[in-house]
Amino acid sequence: MSPGEPYGVFLRDCRASVCFMTVAQLRYGAINAGWGSKRVDAMEQALKNYALLSPDDATVWEFARLAVELRRQGREQTNRDDCWIAATTRRHGLRLVTHNARHFQSIAGLSIVTFQGP
Repeated sequence: MSPGEPYGVFLRDCRASVCFMTVAQLRYGAINAGWGSKRVDAMEQALKNYALLSPDDATVWEFARLAVELRRQGREQTNRDDCWIAATTRRHGLRLVTHNARHFQSIAGLSIVTFQGP
């Protein structure tokens, strides 16, 4: 079973979206791991199944508010990539589907969906 399979039930009846920062992380990982063009092309094809959420002005404001919230909580070290993902999710009022819930669990205003397998 792939890591994404358990989430299919949550995505079945909706138009799944992906944050621009998640796409950047995926592409970084592919380049860093030295993926070949065949594997990169397969990833890019799979990404076409998702609506891309790019940062608009409201998302940039949400990121700034969230970064300040985290700083005031003494969590300024929170990964900026994760901060962008959380801000994008909050801005659009979406559920955050992640296999890394611990990165997001203490951020207010997020509805997190995760699978804790056997």
